[in-house]
Amino acid sequence: MEFTEAKETLKQGYMNYGFEFVDESEDQVRLSFRDGIWVISRKDIQEYADFENRRSEFQVAPVECSICSKEYREHVVSDISHFRRIPLSFRLRERNIIFGEPSSEAIYVEVGSCSKDFTNFFRFERGLLDRIRTRMRWTRTGESEDGDISEVLFKPLTVRVHNLSESSIQNAVKRSSKIIENCLFQLSYLKNIPLWLSEEWPFKRLSRVRGFRFGEQLRTQHLPLGEVNFKSDIIRFYQFGMSTNIPELQFLTYYQVLEYHFVSISNEKLYDKLSNRIKDPRFSLSYSNLDRLVQQVIKHRHETDETEMLKNVLNRFVDEKELIEFIEAYEKHLGQNIYSKRHSVFGVSVEVKLQEGHVIGNIAKHIKEIRNALVHSTDRYERKVRHIPFTKTTKKIEQDIPLMKFLAERVIIASAE
Repeated sequence: MEFTEAKETLKQGYMNYGFEFVDESEDQVRLSFRDGIWVISRKDIQEYADFENRRSEFQVAPVECSICSKEYREHVVSDISHFRRIPLSFRLRERNIIFGEPSSEAIYVEVGSCSKDFTNFFRFERGLLDRIRTRMRWTRTGESEDGDISEVLFKPLTVRVHNLSESSIQNAVKRSSKIIENCLFQLSYLKNIPLWLSEEWPFKRLSRVRGFRFGEQLRTQHLPLGEVNFKSDIIRFYQFGMSTNIPELQFLTYYQVLEYHFVSISNEKLYDKLSNRIKDPRFSLSYSNLDRLVQQVIKHRHETDETEMLKNVLNRFVDEKELIEFIEAYEKHLGQNIYSKRHSVFGVSVEVKLQEGHVIGNIAKHIKEIRNALVHSTDRYERKVRHIPFTKTTKKIEQDIPLMKFLAERVIIASAE
């Protein structure tokens, strides 16, 4: 692509997005957006033209936020150090980390801000263009100073593998994936910087699931003081879940809110059974009657599994009608029936019928299968599908976070004094 053609392509691309044309010269284009003037510089145009002459070498592979050729792979990575005040990955944006010795022949790997090729490949990706809006709020242009549009482009953190020299892009993806995994482990082990490969653009993950809100949302800054006492232990688990974006951690901490009451609610049911037997006028302190009480206790301890315990807790603290309303609203928000249609949960078939008397038992089964998959990585349980973090199953777990948060909130509120 020649310089002039690249300039026209960039100009039209941004005008299609909503920029307005101001003027242009031989070396640059000036556009207006958000009450500011933004320039497509000669350097930016030339870099775009140079890349367009090589675009055919690359494919989007193996996921939407990765490009690969026979020689090169570049893939967005996510910073998973959510509990740090300042993510350690910030330092990588200033100075790349390099594995191996950069040369014209040997394979080497870089981790840092994405390359210009990566930026130009996805230059007019709609979601990435939308990120410009936020960046333009941060970057103010003065009355006599134009902004450089290349400075507000979305530039994610990526890992880059050079000099693969494979016969096909498929082989390059396969080989580079193992190299990347090894390097990311070393980065965590040697530099205490935990990163992992993204499977979709970061902005998509937050908007799809975490944008859901159930019930009335308070708009005021004045909140009720309240006259109830919530249990401090389970509040800590709930706040732990709120403090992270890692789906597996969120699921387990919200599950712990429910699990907190397993034994007490299960024992209450046993006490009610024993109490009713003792209150029966026909009951006497004979050996046979006492033996029946003992056997009932033994039977209770052997038969009450965790799925049943979870079901007991939900029956005690969660209104089934409200749970049905939640599921209906959430499925409508997602545009798919992830609960009410028969589905597989790590190899186990589950269907949640949205009818009173059916929902809680099946939801308990759904939740328990996920919990087991998160806690047990062994093949002892002969599951056909295992959960491996940062893979496609993480997305499925993420879809359950609003449900788990809702149930945890119901339990916290209903168990308050």
